[in-house]
Amino acid sequence: MFRAHVECSLKPMVEYSDEEYTIQHFTHLHPLKLVDSNQKDEVICSICEELCSSSSSSTYGCMECKFFLHKSCMKSIPQQLINHHIHPCTLIFITYPYGRDECACCGERIVPRMKFSCGACEFDLHVKCALFPTIDSEDAKEIQHFSHPHTLALVQNDEEYGSERRCVACAQICLAPAPTFRCSKSCDHFFLNKSCYVKLPYNSINFKNPFHPKHPLTIKSLPYNDHIRTCDACF
Repeated sequence: MFRAHVECSLKPMVEYSDEEYTIQHFTHLHPLKLVDSNQKDEVICSICEELCSSSSSSTYGCMECKFFLHKSCMKSIPQQLINHHIHPCTLIFITYPYGRDECACCGERIVPRMKFSCGACEFDLHVKCALFPTIDSEDAKEIQHFSHPHTLALVQNDEEYGSERRCVACAQICLAPAPTFRCSKSCDHFFLNKSCYVKLPYNSINFKNPFHPKHPLTIKSLPYNDHIRTCDACF
């Protein structure tokens, strides 16, 4: 359950104080001060998880909490995500002081203490995982899709996988130069053609199928491993 003071909920997303080079941002309880450019290579942005020196953007931070943000990341992060591509409910940005929640996308512990969350479903995402690009981003090398719990990376070396590289959606061999994405973690047999990626409907859509007329069928992301399951329709 998410609660906020009326005063806090009515605050603007960013409040600037030019005299002291400080801002108040909804991602952190304390004011954030401008970080000297000489210190940017020593701190990491809590949103993109990259060194603050990796971007030309200004960096603001709370020295007491060791919390830092690129100004560009600060401007781009929303307070809620509606119709997210891997969860149908609205996800609310939350900061919290304790807990050991795991990200529903990558399975890792959520650190630092901020996340996008659906309290009703007990569904939590790292900020970075929640903001991963989708297939709509033409230059994206790593994306997120509801068909798989891990992020998907663009296949760079076509010869590395050969004939073993079959799309999990159409079961056809993935052929260059058509773009193909694969699991970025340890699911060695998960490949997805870009063309199939864009055709797959969202997992909340139900299908009526003659092979199973009693109930509608829903696309699900399964706990994935090297075991290939057989299809009950064509087997």
